[in-house]
Formats: sequence, C-alpha cells, structure tokens
Amino acid sequence: MGIHKYVFCLFVCLLMVNGTINNNLLYGNETAIASLDETEGFVEVKPARDQKSVTAKDGFLLYVGDVIQTQSDGETTVIFRSGSEIRLFEDTEFIVDGAEELSSEKRSFNYKLSMKTGALWGNFVRGRQKTKINIGTATIGVKGTVFRIRNDGETANISITEGEILVENETSSITLEAGKRLNAFNKTDNLQDKVEEIPYRLSLQADKYYLEFKEPVEETVRLSIQMVDVFQRKNVKKAGKVYLQSNYYNVEFPENVTLNRRGFVRIPVKINIPHADDNNFDGKVVIWAAMGSGSIDDVGAGNVFIQMKVPGKRRHIRVDANTGNIMSVE
Repeated sequence: MGIHKYVFCLFVCLLMVNGTINNNLLYGNETAIASLDETEGFVEVKPARDQKSVTAKDGFLLYVGDVIQTQSDGETTVIFRSGSEIRLFEDTEFIVDGAEELSSEKRSFNYKLSMKTGALWGNFVRGRQKTKINIGTATIGVKGTVFRIRNDGETANISITEGEILVENETSSITLEAGKRLNAFNKTDNLQDKVEEIPYRLSLQADKYYLEFKEPVEETVRLSIQMVDVFQRKNVKKAGKVYLQSNYYNVEFPENVTLNRRGFVRIPVKINIPHADDNNFDGKVVIWAAMGSGSIDDVGAGNVFIQMKVPGKRRHIRVDANTGNIMSVE
C-alpha cells in the first residue's frame, strides 16, 4: 500500500474542508480527480492539456481527458477521490472521460471512464460514486462492487466477485451478480446466453483476525492464499502473480507475490496503527487478493477481514492539588 494513496486522499479532504486549492492539484479550473500508485514497468500518461506523453510515476495526478497507457511490462493503480481503485494490467489503454462531484451530505462522485483494450480489476466504494465504463463492446454501470474486465477490442470478458453491475451492449442488458461472469461476448450477443459461474477463486486465511496494539506500533499477520475450484471444492494447482489491495492505508505487502505451482503462497503482511490525526478509522481492515495478470480472468478475487482495536486517545485530567477533585478532562 503506497503512501501516495493516503497523502492524496488526505490532501483532497483538507482542500475541501479549508476551501483552498493548491496549484499542484489544478490545471486551469480543473481539480485532479485521481492519482497513480504502485506503478510497475513502463506506463505512459497523455495529459489532455497538451497531448504530450510522459512517463508515469507514483503520485502522478490525473485530470479529465487524460489517457493512461500501460506497456507489455507495465501496471499501475488509479486511486480516485471517492476512495475507489482500479488496477490497470499490461497492454491497457484507459481514459478518464469525465468526473463530477455531487452535492450531498456524504461526498460522492459520478465518473465516466473507458478502456479501449486491455484488462483491469476494480474495487469501487459503495455509496461514494456512480460510474460508467465504456469498453466498446459494452457499457458497464458500477455503484459499489469488485469486478474484473478484459477487452481485446472485438470480444470482452467481465466477472464480478462482490456486489452487482449493469452490463449493456447493442442488443441486450443484464444485471451481473457476484460469482458470475460474461464470457467472450461481443456487441450483438444476447448477454443472458453468455452468463457463467466463475470457476475458480482465491481463498484467504490469516493466522490472526484480531489485533490489539499495546506496546508495538506494528503487527505482522501471516496471510495464506490458495486458488480453489468453486464447484469441486478442492485446491487448484496453478501458478500466477497476485495483486493485493486493502481499504486501510497503513498496510504493507511484500513485493512480487506469486502463487507457486500448487496455487498457494504464504506471506507476511505488516499492519501499523492509524495515523494520529485519523479520527475516522473504525478498526475494520479488509484485504483483497486478485490475480495480477490481465490474461487470467477465470479466477475470482478473495478477501479476509481483520479487526483492529483502535488505540484510545489519551485523556488529560486536571486535579485540584488541595481537594483532589477533578477540575477538567481534555
């Protein structure tokens, strides 16, 4: 989990509270709507303002109209102001077509995105955004869900492991539910005929599911990941790269996590206490694992929940030295 994610989200929140705009977040009258993190290999961004491609790095700010292109060895994560994330895999062209912040009690956004070719894995926050993704073959409506898309320009594959999404092509539409996928469909296929169960998924287990910080500021959780057959309920012997993501910013994953030939890996995950200025963290840590290659789209993502006891704030008590009575509690 890169520090850029926390810094970007915190910076934008401060911007909204203070009513001020930092020049680094602006181009003209536009505010940055996302940033890049966990960039690997060669990734380019073609900014809408001048159409000159630049090499992308972690922390790169994205604006409406920007085009992200990952090469054959390139991957990157797009982190939106809503907290939603998209992992772009190799050989992917992704465009931020539009973004609108809605007037509501809870900050929420409308996003319009497109992917001409390539593959992505998305984790969208429920209740914070409404998103339309155009992949040429179909349009996908997302509210809050975990899903995967692969698009070669002629046919597409879509799978979903949490929530539901609305998929529409030129002839039909369907609400795709968790555990289902649309396999190898084109613009004119009847989508109902293309629905299948996702055959495999990643199963996650931790050596501890409750953390209580007393002295140390960091705990290590041993996380086991196994690919399993959903129908036969047995382990699948298949190697592959794994992408890890969490809703919590203070998690540190190892680099280059890969399932071995038995479809298994055990890794240490470091979890730190929240930042001192974080008053919103509720102690619920979720870790997701998804296959980290765009070509593998028959394996559903898995997750694990870890409860953390949030350290209590220290209270300063003023006592009258003469009477022993409490004067104030701060």
